[in-house]
Amino acid sequence: MSWIDAYREQYEADKAQPDHPSEPAPGEPRPYSVLLVYPDYMTGGDLETYYTHVEARTVGAAIRAAQQECQNANIVGGTQESLLRSLDDLLVLLVIDGHPHDLKFQAEEEPTDAAV
Repeated sequence: MSWIDAYREQYEADKAQPDHPSEPAPGEPRPYSVLLVYPDYMTGGDLETYYTHVEARTVGAAIRAAQQECQNANIVGGTQESLLRSLDDLLVLLVIDGHPHDLKFQAEEEPTDAAV
């Protein structure tokens, strides 16, 4: 079994798991950050990713929203046809509950104990 087949099996198993236990009230979307991997046929075998922030009610819905956004970002000029053959060709590497921010710049602005 190739690594991609093993990953797909794990992905399908993960989709069946319940969402985060601290879900908001029913019907309320929550923020997610999703990192996808493009299929080899779109990248010539190179590893290329697509990272996005979405709002969704479940992890599964967040994944599907990110896949659809990626598909829309890869439409061939003026044709309304995507280079992506299927949304399921986009493998999920990471789903984060929330929209993390790069803290590097914030850390640089605040004085450290040694500088005080």
